[in-house]
Amino acid sequence: MTDLADKSCAACRAGAPPATPAEIAAYLPQLPGWRITEADGIKRLEKSFSCKNFAAALALIFLLGVFLGQI
Repeated sequence: MTDLADKSCAACRAGAPPATPAEIAAYLPQLPGWRITEADGIKRLEKSFSCKNFAAALALIFLLGVFLGQI
C-alpha cells in the first residue's frame, strides 16, 4: 500500500467501489483526527474542527474555500 500523499484525489462517482476494510485500515492512520462514520448505511470519512469564536470559524471556512477552489 502506498502513502496517501503519493495519490491523487478523484471525485466520488456513482458506482465507484468503496474502500475495502484493508484499505481503510492502511490509510486511516495517515489521517490524524479523521474517522469513519456511518449514516443511512453509507460509510463516510469525517473530521470535526473547533474554533475559538465565530470570526475564527469564518476564517477557516474562507481558507478551505480558497484551497478547494484550486483543486
